[in-house]
Amino acid sequence: MKVYVDKLNYDETIGIATNWTMMRENIQTLEIKWKNNITESALIFPAGRFICSITLTLEMELIMVFMDFQKDRQRALIAANTYQDNGTRKIFMEVFEKVNLTYDEKYYEVELMLDKNFIPDFIPN
Repeated sequence: MKVYVDKLNYDETIGIATNWTMMRENIQTLEIKWKNNITESALIFPAGRFICSITLTLEMELIMVFMDFQKDRQRALIAANTYQDNGTRKIFMEVFEKVNLTYDEKYYEVELMLDKNFIPDFIPN
């Protein structure tokens, strides 16, 4: 399945969506289950070989980040430690372990598609 990002690094291991319309479409595509992976600072869930986090930036902007750590636990721990609360760090690492269990099997399940021409944000009043 294809999910859209407006920023993608050179080796396609990190993608970021900042457009609300894009994020809403990604959420529908991924059929996210909200119940267990939401904390006071983020929603974290597996998406194929990626860990996905929906969170607020310091500028209070909502972003959706897809991260492929390529089974590297040390890199995942560094990313987990960017969260302020222990609960979010714990969930992040739990999701990392789930992703690692099926990493090779689900490697091609989700594809990040760079799209800088996505429909502009529309936030109803």
